[in-house]
Amino acid sequence: MHELLIAEKAKAAEAIARALFPDARRSTYYGIRFFISASAIIVPLSGHIADYDVRVSGWNRIDPRDIVTNSRLLVKRYDTRYERFFLWLARTYQPISRIIIATDADEEGENIGTEALELLQRCGVDAPVVRMWMHSLQPGEIRRAYHELRDLQWSVAASVEARRIIDAIVGFSGTRELTLTLRPYLPALGTQVLSIGRVQTPTLSLLVERERKIRAFTPKPFWKVVIEAGSLKIERGPFSSEADAQKLQQLLAAHRVLHVVGVEQRHEARSPLPPLHTTRALQLINQFIGIPAQRALSILERLYLNGLITYPRTSTDRYGRYKIDHRSCVSAAARTLGAKPPTRLQLSVNGSVDAGDHPPITPLKQVSLNTLPRAQRAIYEFICRHYLALFYPPAQLLRVTLQLQARDLSLRVTGYRIRNPGFLTVYKYIRIVELPTVKRGDTLTISQVSVVRSETKPPPALTESKLLKQMEELKLGTKSTRPEMIEVNLERGYAVRTGRSLRATDLGMAVISLLEKAAPGLVNPRAFNREVREMMDAIASGKLRLDEALRAFRTRYLSVFDQLRAHRTLLIQEVQKLLKQRTITQCPSCGGSMVLATGSRGGRYLLCLNCQVRLPVPRKGDISPAGYCPRCFLPLFVVREKTRTYKYCPSCGPSRYAS
Repeated sequence: MHELLIAEKAKAAEAIARALFPDARRSTYYGIRFFISASAIIVPLSGHIADYDVRVSGWNRIDPRDIVTNSRLLVKRYDTRYERFFLWLARTYQPISRIIIATDADEEGENIGTEALELLQRCGVDAPVVRMWMHSLQPGEIRRAYHELRDLQWSVAASVEARRIIDAIVGFSGTRELTLTLRPYLPALGTQVLSIGRVQTPTLSLLVERERKIRAFTPKPFWKVVIEAGSLKIERGPFSSEADAQKLQQLLAAHRVLHVVGVEQRHEARSPLPPLHTTRALQLINQFIGIPAQRALSILERLYLNGLITYPRTSTDRYGRYKIDHRSCVSAAARTLGAKPPTRLQLSVNGSVDAGDHPPITPLKQVSLNTLPRAQRAIYEFICRHYLALFYPPAQLLRVTLQLQARDLSLRVTGYRIRNPGFLTVYKYIRIVELPTVKRGDTLTISQVSVVRSETKPPPALTESKLLKQMEELKLGTKSTRPEMIEVNLERGYAVRTGRSLRATDLGMAVISLLEKAAPGLVNPRAFNREVREMMDAIASGKLRLDEALRAFRTRYLSVFDQLRAHRTLLIQEVQKLLKQRTITQCPSCGGSMVLATGSRGGRYLLCLNCQVRLPVPRKGDISPAGYCPRCFLPLFVVREKTRTYKYCPSCGPSRYAS
């Protein structure tokens, strides 16, 4: 008789097999690679093996509102590969002594485990169920978890199931309603689908809110005086007029000397940042290294599967209850970096949140960084440096204010000097530019004085790090799904990534503008999502049943959906108003506005917003009106490409008017 262990990924299954069952061998059936020993079968999944879909195919065959009101329209579809595999398992290895759920040790893993159990029961495999909860894939930790099995948290799995069903209801119904309402105008908007999501749309609204401020900003000129004296660089200003700045420049240029009349010093201690939970790790990796959050999370999972770090999906940033061998981990991190280990094995800073799930993200093994791929190397080095810094003392700084005098002009310059670098010895991501050492009575020779013209700057675009922080504060999504929601907006063309910044596109701004007028409940990042979060917490704690929660949600969401439907005419009017601003020419049939549109295969044409008449235009080049064709009297256009410019008639083509 075998026991059945369900892992979430292939590498996790392999690590479990090696740690617990030395006689396990690899086998394959129906494309599923698993491990089998004399007493156990270890099966890896590939994340979720089930997803929700609408029972009826074809968007025009059902009313999107029915997705909200009729629970039978939403169906859970299982991966057919695992369905065939589990049927074979039931025929070949029954009876199973027990089922051990060894998926990733978080709420998502709990839900994935219950998916596997549901499919196993459908295939005729039924046995007692226990849970294996691992903090890392080190052999010792795997063996500890195997000997300390716990109960599966059914209520936590149900709360994740509620989130997945709710997101499917909102996504399927809202996306279909908005897309079908505006379908004639989508090519002119440059898309085939306008998607809505419970977390995706409020996340986009945060980017749109910042983009509006950037676009509405009007820069104003100002001038500043830059004074260079040795290694000291002083800025004075801003001045509203260039003349005022030049007066100061002339005064300093004539004097050429700054007298140090006072030096104020104040001691400051700067502590290391707290230990890493998932969100903090993603924020800092994006801020310090520039790797997008979704990719960073994927790399953290790869490091975990390779046994280099503890489980990366954690809400805890406080060491305490967890059995972490700090002596071994500190030694591994120091040897990986080629750094000197701290003199004392005592945390100089700890976090404040103990969520009871996993320890903070911790390095476990010494590794030659050069053997890792570039992105993995950068992230593992960061984790090692961040962890090691926790055992170094705070950096001791002097906050120095210099009082300088030039004739009747007084200047103040503030900066730092480092007395003891402390944790900054290993934490290279924080750099402090030091003031030169001077004392009262010293004289500084001015080497250059210049007047610099500048302009006031708009609010900066949101970095991914800042957006993740806002999402966390608003409880938008979970630590695992937030990066995914950012990527969805990028894939939909609602936002673009420029360096480390995220900017809403015209399409993204149009979607939010439409929804703000028609269904603000879908846009507001606070009220609607807070209710869902509270509902999930109530299910997880056992205070609310899944079916009760879904009934309550359908009733609540139906009012939001009906509000969207009631504004169909307004949506169409708003889109027409938006697109009319992009008018290229008048329709030859009805005189309506014609705008540039893109087909599903990349072809371009001019679309009439009134009668939907289409006129073909070239795939490439900027298009501008050039009167009418003398032959067929259709609108004539000038097409400007990189290497040529020519005239084009939708009926006669380009050759007759080539230039």
